[in-house]
Amino acid sequence: MHSNEYDAFGPWIREVRSSEDVPRLYAGHHIEFSNTLVVLKVPRDIARRDANPHMHLYDQLLIVTTESITALTRADERYTARELAVRDIFAIEDSVLLLDGLLTVHAVGTEPLLIPYNGSDRESITRLVAEVRRQATRVDVGSDEDAAGNAHDIELAAEQFLPEMRDQGIRSDCADVLRTEPGSVVLAGQSTIRVHPAAGSGLRFAVAHRMNPAFLSGVVAIGGTGDISLIHRRRWIVRGAGDDVSSARTVVIPARVDVVDVVPHPSYAGVSIVRIAATRGRIEIVVAEHSSVAEVVRQYCARPGAV
Repeated sequence: MHSNEYDAFGPWIREVRSSEDVPRLYAGHHIEFSNTLVVLKVPRDIARRDANPHMHLYDQLLIVTTESITALTRADERYTARELAVRDIFAIEDSVLLLDGLLTVHAVGTEPLLIPYNGSDRESITRLVAEVRRQATRVDVGSDEDAAGNAHDIELAAEQFLPEMRDQGIRSDCADVLRTEPGSVVLAGQSTIRVHPAAGSGLRFAVAHRMNPAFLSGVVAIGGTGDISLIHRRRWIVRGAGDDVSSARTVVIPARVDVVDVVPHPSYAGVSIVRIAATRGRIEIVVAEHSSVAEVVRQYCARPGAV
């Protein structure tokens, strides 16, 4: 037994352009394709050799319109559906660690929407995020035609904020954003730094960090017309002297944010947690104490008419 779904199966996220492309598990969900901006099907995280024609081979179907993002998620032989209104979205986090990709969409008054995916196909998720941002902010976030970019800002970010070798990946990600979104500008940043346990954290904790040091991720804040982006690593604090190869971008929509608080990190000296809250929803970023990134995020989210 063969099927078109099975024959085409692989690790790639595929665009759905018509009802014929919809995986059979989700065929009962009505999609008005004339009203969609992008529809993607996200494959199961299994090798091709482990698939067979009887399986439901796509874990999620993602539907973006001008008003909402809907995720249909496989649950054995059935699926669940979640819909978030774009007017309620206040932050989007996208990160990749080797082949482990994760998109998290935060909206006011509800749990985050989690979308795991194969990191080798991040380009498709980047396109989906751009559409969601465009609808949430009503601002065009750039296109491939803008590839000339801001050479001055790219150089500034690399030389001023990210001089360390450990930050090479963040520099590259920052440059990609500035090249493809020419309306954006570098606002602040900090390089990766070694951090130490806070006083009172305990002798065992302190000794462990002498043997296996902790590093706070470098980060660059990039402001756009309708949102602010933070380019960083997936985990804000990592242990070990080796390079962190993860890539992460957190997009915050200031118009949805109620308050930004900065508090000391409970475990590390000279480190602050920036809490960005929006009606029972919250994300956190971690920066060096007195970092300009924290103040820029606070000011940007407080600007009237930021979106």
